[in-house]
Amino acid sequence: MTNPHSINPCVVIPVYNHQHAIGAMVNAIIAQDLPCILVDDGSSTACAQVLDQLAEKTPQKITLLRHAKNFGKGAAVLTGFRQAAELGYSHGLQIDADGQHCAADIPHFLELATAEPNAVIVGYPQYDDSVPKLRLYARYLTHVWVWINTLSFDIKDSMCGFRVYPLASFIALAQQIKLGAHMDFDSDVLVRLYWQGLKIVNVPTHVGYPTDGVSHFRVVKDNVLISMMHAKLFFGMLWRSPQLIARKFKGKIPSQHWAQINEVTFVTGMRFLFFVFRYCGRWPFRIVLYPVLTGYIIAKSTARAASNNYLQHLNAVDPTLNIKPGLRGVMRHFAAFAESILDKMLLWSGLFNFANTQYFGQGNVLNNLAQGRGGLFICTHLGNLELCRVLVKQAKGLKVTVLVHTKHAQAFNKLLAQIDPTSQLNLLQVTEMSPATAVQLMEKVAQGEYIAIAGDRIPVAPNPRVAFAPFLGQNAPFPVGPYVLANLLQCPVYLMFSLRTRDGAELYFEPFREVIQLARKNRDQALAELVREYAARLEYHCRRAPLQWFNFYDFWQKNI
Repeated sequence: MTNPHSINPCVVIPVYNHQHAIGAMVNAIIAQDLPCILVDDGSSTACAQVLDQLAEKTPQKITLLRHAKNFGKGAAVLTGFRQAAELGYSHGLQIDADGQHCAADIPHFLELATAEPNAVIVGYPQYDDSVPKLRLYARYLTHVWVWINTLSFDIKDSMCGFRVYPLASFIALAQQIKLGAHMDFDSDVLVRLYWQGLKIVNVPTHVGYPTDGVSHFRVVKDNVLISMMHAKLFFGMLWRSPQLIARKFKGKIPSQHWAQINEVTFVTGMRFLFFVFRYCGRWPFRIVLYPVLTGYIIAKSTARAASNNYLQHLNAVDPTLNIKPGLRGVMRHFAAFAESILDKMLLWSGLFNFANTQYFGQGNVLNNLAQGRGGLFICTHLGNLELCRVLVKQAKGLKVTVLVHTKHAQAFNKLLAQIDPTSQLNLLQVTEMSPATAVQLMEKVAQGEYIAIAGDRIPVAPNPRVAFAPFLGQNAPFPVGPYVLANLLQCPVYLMFSLRTRDGAELYFEPFREVIQLARKNRDQALAELVREYAARLEYHCRRAPLQWFNFYDFWQKNI
């Protein structure tokens, strides 16, 4: 069969005591008429005999190499790739010998390598139910460090052993630096090739865990090696950070609406953080969280600039707050954001100290609830919106639907339901207020439920309706949608603010209007007045907790 690829690929399989699975993998590769190099990494006699038989059966397609003793997976792959390069192959396809990977995906990997011969084609595992949950979640420790050490999310999974390398780039790297020889190899080589400018193409591929599979992961030794590898890469990232940042934001940084900012692996990441907090505690959680936060600050210039802009406004209107703009101020701002994430963990897991939560104005809400009346909360990105779960937990029958613009609402609802099946807090995605959505919300309020909507973010619509109001010394655009919705619902309206305190939290429900009625005449003037009142209350609470307003986008934008 002629080679259908313009590249000249060779499959390399590191083998160590996989005599039960290697035959099926080799047969699947030979059926695709691909050359294969098997590297026996010091296997037992039983496995060595199986490899000899495979090589003798198809000598024209199989090259068998041997290590006198077990040197590690990375060393075996390196031996195989060096041999492939000497034989004149342009690309090396690495695949594990234990039967986890789907050999039927090999043609797709090679097609992508043909289309982008200078890129690394990397498997992005799609696990079935056979994956051990502890192993699945533990992988994210490495994923997080890889995201930090590349200052990007371009590598979705650095541990999958199914990938295609351009051999010239791989061999050049191996000549420059000593790569990890064991289970630290896969992540190490991928990060370093990324540093050298190679593009990473992530390919979804099925990964299963055979019931009779053999794992050679050494819990202590390999974890130590992986930790040392990440530490070494971290310091390598620090002095490369200017180049990495320049690469990430090469060219003009596009002006994005806040809702279009990609929330990469949001729900999966939150699930992982919850796992760390629930089973390891506060300090391990922080150990994971703060490096991620630091990497985010370095990589996300838009959020960093927005934070600094907000601190500049704060400092200009009230220097006594002693929160100066600059890197230190931005770090303090994001550290407060990290603590709010920890509060989310506490709330979700039922470990939040409700006794230290102070309520202000909740009596009116509870009275309305007792009368079967619903209402509208106009909230903010000040503090932690999840604190309304405190009241939801304690007020029997209270249901709250939070309107959000981001696309992860459905998955996030599923995550909350898994963590707390009794939760009465629901997220509803609304990219635009359609008639069907309006009817749905009216029905909820008529049934005594509450709707929560943010009053400090511009909606997603192409020409959003806004009103300008003074906020921290400069006119800023605020959405009028919450007040239009209140006019439609004809229900009591409250401003809701939450603040984190030293000992707990404060939750405010400020009566805003018993009913909002917008007449056609002077409608814009009435909306502007409502927005000014809201902005004044938001500024008041921002001054009380200046580092707790987590609106990381250009709030004082000139163009809407």
